[in-house]
Amino acid sequence: MKCNAKKAAEPKPPLTPEKVSAIKECLSQRLKERGHTPEDINNRLLSVRKYLAEKISDINRTKTSGLCSQPQ
Repeated sequence: MKCNAKKAAEPKPPLTPEKVSAIKECLSQRLKERGHTPEDINNRLLSVRKYLAEKISDINRTKTSGLCSQPQ
């Protein structure tokens, strides 16, 4: 999707279906190990793209605010 803040910026390509399915599989295994119910696992897997978008947004926000800079 295009960025609302930077109108001239090119949109980044979406993740490939293979990458999304790999992330879903890892999340599913982790939730099973932690003892979550199958219903809970399925509900969380439906929200994987939302979780990824939030995480990418958080990372980009810290990059622009300078919080990722290394101490000198």
